[in-house]
Amino acid sequence: MIASILLAAQVKVAAVRIVEIIEPAAARVEIQAVVSLPPSLSPRERGALMIIREMLVLGTDNYTKNRLLDLALLNGDPIRVSLSFDHFRIGFSLPANSEDVGADMVSNLLRNALFREDEFASALALAPFRSYPAWPSALGNGERDFRSLRLSELRQVYQRLFRPENVTVAVGGVFTSGAFLRKFADWAPAPARAINPGKPQELYKSHPVNTVALWADLGDVPYPQLELTAIALGLGKDGAAFRVVRNQLGQSYRQEGVVSPGPAGLRLGVVYQSSAPDAPAALAALAKDIETWSDLTLKRAQATIKALDALGMGYSSVYLDPAGPLTSSLPDRCYWAAYAAAHKLPQDRKLVLTAMGSVSLDQLKSTAKRWASEAKIVITP
Repeated sequence: MIASILLAAQVKVAAVRIVEIIEPAAARVEIQAVVSLPPSLSPRERGALMIIREMLVLGTDNYTKNRLLDLALLNGDPIRVSLSFDHFRIGFSLPANSEDVGADMVSNLLRNALFREDEFASALALAPFRSYPAWPSALGNGERDFRSLRLSELRQVYQRLFRPENVTVAVGGVFTSGAFLRKFADWAPAPARAINPGKPQELYKSHPVNTVALWADLGDVPYPQLELTAIALGLGKDGAAFRVVRNQLGQSYRQEGVVSPGPAGLRLGVVYQSSAPDAPAALAALAKDIETWSDLTLKRAQATIKALDALGMGYSSVYLDPAGPLTSSLPDRCYWAAYAAAHKLPQDRKLVLTAMGSVSLDQLKSTAKRWASEAKIVITP
């Protein structure tokens, strides 16, 4: 197998960051774009972003809806558009050596979406009735308000946020280097108007429902240490959440340790589902369990992530997109590389895995103890 070659860690042209991952054995080219979002967007602006998410693939100046769909489906996958706390994602794949088409497509989606009046009215009318599963909702993307949203507001949010200084694009697979640098070199929009931050989001709300998240904002912890702690807390049957929340307390039937974007950067959490949750008891029991962690806990966590990588099963503690965890697929590795470049994290997942092997028991326990002492309880409908 030919190893991946990370050619450009971070290249700036007109403020757009481009990450290139050449994989000669790949049969396609993967494009993943991340638009970084300010931490204090108002619920109104997040509501507009939800509608943009629904409308973005309906057409641009140079691509009709059907043309976008036809191109993306050449490899059998639709265009992926999602919204998280701190970023907006656009991802798709094309046949190998289609970098010129891919660069033009993603450039159009980021710069020239049409947002037609009739399609906006339809998307706005359907928005209150869309159903979002409980688990992604617990990971969340902020409070949003799209009531009486105007098309002019939506276009203004798009123009203010979808700008070169906010964009990171990762391209992976078989392609000729430089196509994306050339495509974005001429992106020079007018100066952005200041964004009104609106009222602070109401992040920690209680509802009589059965999806519980125990979140602590720990973005200042070294990333490999943060992810390894999530694994020890809740990945598989060796995780503390399975041992404590499920087996000891009998509260859950699904439980995971999670690293996910939050309003203040990356956060660490235990998320579980229960028909009769007692979140304070679960948090207290997990804190007590952390005190008992030993070298065996550390070695199990390190061995688990190493085995998952060797088997190609992905990294199931990392939820950049609330809809699901990262995997070891090329699209998700490009997604991670774009996100990491935008947030000054290690772009190559292999380097993250290597660094996890150097985390000490004291570092693991100190991060877990801090999580237990700072975690806030969120119960999401």
